[in-house]
Amino acid sequence: MFHTIVLVLGLTLAAQAQDDVVRPAVPPENARASQQHYLSGVIYFQKQDYDKARDEWYLARELDPTNMDPRQGLDRIDRLYGPGPAAPAPKKPKAVKRKPREEKPNPASSA
Repeated sequence: MFHTIVLVLGLTLAAQAQDDVVRPAVPPENARASQQHYLSGVIYFQKQDYDKARDEWYLARELDPTNMDPRQGLDRIDRLYGPGPAAPAPKKPKAVKRKPREEKPNPASSA
């Protein structure tokens, strides 16, 4: 009986420890945008456009890493159709090439 009580107490403490895991705070607008991208991915999945569904779910997962729905969608596509490409790398802004400035003669310095 003592072993049973210890086992139950141990399992209860382990379950509480999992609930106490600190998760990063996600801004509400990111959580909302993540859910919208997830739902867009569901629509693409139903239309059998798996590449677009995968893209939407990658974006949803990036916006809210705590949202498990996109992760499950990506796992489902991988199970059914094989692993796809890795998550797309974030796009870097393009460098703007500027022409060198032409120096104009300063009339005040020539005097």
